[in-house]
Amino acid sequence: MRNPGRRRLPPPAGLTQPEREFFRELRRLIDVAGFSRRTLEELTSSKPAADNPRFYSKSQWGRWLNARSMAPRNAIRRLGEILAVEDIAAAHLLDLWARTFRAELARSRAGRLWAGISARAPGSCSGRPAGVTTGDPRALRRAIR
Repeated sequence: MRNPGRRRLPPPAGLTQPEREFFRELRRLIDVAGFSRRTLEELTSSKPAADNPRFYSKSQWGRWLNARSMAPRNAIRRLGEILAVEDIAAAHLLDLWARTFRAELARSRAGRLWAGISARAPGSCSGRPAGVTTGDPRALRRAIR
């Protein structure tokens, strides 16, 4: 292990069981590989000239490893590819991510949609959220975010 003295925060109390399993496995795989957060930043971020540039900072990796926020699917996919090169079996990590966070993503999207619907002015029959008076789709998207 490259950083044996690193300090990790305990996971937040409000995590669901699937979230706990995902973050526990993410930490375990990072520990097996011996990667520091700086190494994770360097390995998982793509160069600006790449077709699909991505940047995952060491601070983001810190939040993800401490279960303070949800890692994006592309970061987990890239990590799995890197671990495979290191001969560390990690294909299951993307499956864990999908089981854990797809339901969460669906709930958050539904919540935003419901917030947009419930924000309509009483008696409004325009079908637009309150405050949106034009047919501009950008204004509508901003109103329901």
